[in-house]
Amino acid sequence: MQSTNYGRYIQPSAEAQQNEAEETTQDILGPRITNWPTVQFILKLEATRMDPMEWVAAKQIIEIEPKAGKNLFLLAKLFDQDAKATKKEEKEKASTILEADGLH
Repeated sequence: MQSTNYGRYIQPSAEAQQNEAEETTQDILGPRITNWPTVQFILKLEATRMDPMEWVAAKQIIEIEPKAGKNLFLLAKLFDQDAKATKKEEKEKASTILEADGLH
């Protein structure tokens, strides 16, 4: 009797996941930014855990402040500042909507 594996999900290998993450990063950042030291460091350690939108934010930061492409601490600092600014903007938008609806 032949057994079947219908419905069974086979998880890709760690190497396959890493390769996929690197391809995604390359697509988002392009070859120039992908080769920056900070990006290479992150790729080796965190590539499979990175959300594509995090790479978009990293690209924007490195384009504005190229030093962040060579300085991991600076990139992390600017990334944190960007996240806080985005969160503040979202709160302000939500407050404006609530006020317009008479709910705030």
